[in-house]
Amino acid sequence: MQSKNGYVFDTTCLNYLALIDSLYLLEKQLSACFIPQEVKKEIDRGILEFPDIKSKLEVIQQATWLCELRIEEPDDLVLFEELKLRWGKKDRNNGEAAAIVLARRHNLIAVIDEDTGRTAAKSLGVTCVGTVGLLVRFAALGVVSTDVAWQLHEQITGLPSGAFRSLIKDRAGFEELVGSFTTKLSSGENIL
Repeated sequence: MQSKNGYVFDTTCLNYLALIDSLYLLEKQLSACFIPQEVKKEIDRGILEFPDIKSKLEVIQQATWLCELRIEEPDDLVLFEELKLRWGKKDRNNGEAAAIVLARRHNLIAVIDEDTGRTAAKSLGVTCVGTVGLLVRFAALGVVSTDVAWQLHEQITGLPSGAFRSLIKDRAGFEELVGSFTTKLSSGENIL
């Protein structure tokens, strides 16, 4: 796998980890972390629309380790608009589209949970990981125990605001993923 320069986030992963008070994992364990301007706008909008979780979302706004990236190149601006049109709603999916475009431009890993965004990323040769993938990585690296990583997964899937649809339905499936990731790491495979 080609070496990557860091991670660029869509809104969902940041929101979910902030809502369960675990955003610190990203700061402590990942190389450079980037946030598209469009995602910052989505978070600002979320703070206004959901005052009951305002303090949780403000933690994202205050995260100085999240470096803002903007789409500036003309061909990137075109791709950004094309991706939004591909999804059928030009006024939605700005965060996913921006994360994909910026990951492609800057050789970053896009952190996206939605299937549509992940499919688009793959079609453009952009490496993508989701929230569950990050939790698996943290467990495999020993950053947190598998128990803690599973508990974080359960907290995210149990959030009342915004249903998180995880493909992992039980602890055994989660532990199998952690084991597979650990095996790949111990064999020297360069993954995420």
